[in-house]
Amino acid sequence: MPRLVALADAAAVTPGWLLSGDEIKIKDSSQLVLGRDVFLKVLQSVENTLHNSQRHITPYRKSMFIFALSKAAEDMPEDELSYLLSEPAVNEMLDFLSAYNDQELDELYKAIEEISNTDDASQAKRWIELLSRGHKNIYSTPAGEEYFARMLDVEGQYADELKQIINKAEALNPRVESFLDLGCGNGRHLKFLRKEYPSLRLFGVDAAQESVNICLQLEAKNQLEKGTITKAYMRQLPFEDQYFDLIMARHSLMALPLVQKHQLGLDEAFAEVYRILKPGGMVHGVTRRGAGISYTSAYQSLDIIDIQHLAQRHGFDVIGLKLGDLNVDLHTEPADKMHTTVSQYVTFQFIKPLKR
Repeated sequence: MPRLVALADAAAVTPGWLLSGDEIKIKDSSQLVLGRDVFLKVLQSVENTLHNSQRHITPYRKSMFIFALSKAAEDMPEDELSYLLSEPAVNEMLDFLSAYNDQELDELYKAIEEISNTDDASQAKRWIELLSRGHKNIYSTPAGEEYFARMLDVEGQYADELKQIINKAEALNPRVESFLDLGCGNGRHLKFLRKEYPSLRLFGVDAAQESVNICLQLEAKNQLEKGTITKAYMRQLPFEDQYFDLIMARHSLMALPLVQKHQLGLDEAFAEVYRILKPGGMVHGVTRRGAGISYTSAYQSLDIIDIQHLAQRHGFDVIGLKLGDLNVDLHTEPADKMHTTVSQYVTFQFIKPLKR
């Protein structure tokens, strides 16, 4: 590592450029602006994680991963950097990348950089599918399995928060009869709500086969009713128009990119949510706060303005916006979430107007 940094210093280039290899055409916008000390931390973190986990990856894949991790580390506060470079977080990122072969990695990072600005709608669609693959695959990896093992039940303050969501929906519409968990994961929200609200018709969708398999096991154990779970994509939901009174999307929307130019990705999902929500129905969501797509896990971050504009474009009225996510607050160890820190999240609530 010291040789690499010394060589970069001598050549007056960033170490990340050297790591990228001759095969990768990195544009000026992709150049790293990273201090020497931080770059050494990135290299040490990757080396230690690979050694401790006994992972074996190709030099090309390793160089691409270090480049992505270094891009993510640019201008990052120290507390967030500590999480980013922790062994659980690095292992999660490596698991995410396991969905792609070496030849696809260059295309993946090109998609991360260019999807929001491309003039080619067909290319944007292909990139959306490429980005989505890692998210669908992650729950079949060791990181995903460990996450689900920790997140089995809804308890304490988080249980109270879910009840508050139901109460707010009922305050807007006394007849809340149907609920959809958009990106239901291992079904813990649905399992909790079935106990607390037995008359509520519950549905969950997820694009990840592992998530669907876990929820089907809950159905087999009668912890969920048969037919609760469906494998589906947020951009094309298999439900009738105006079917649901309440839709919840916690940490699922960030798996789709914001491609406003062609009304793709998140815009498709918001259009579908509007279509299947009854007039007077409510949407509750939590997503990552910020700008752009993460180099390490391809998560889309949204700022407050992005969320407001999405709501306006698709006919929703915003009735709630706050920074943070209670569910993240409840977990103190980095390994307890496949996400980072509380300040990086925003909670929002929309309502579909009765009339326009």
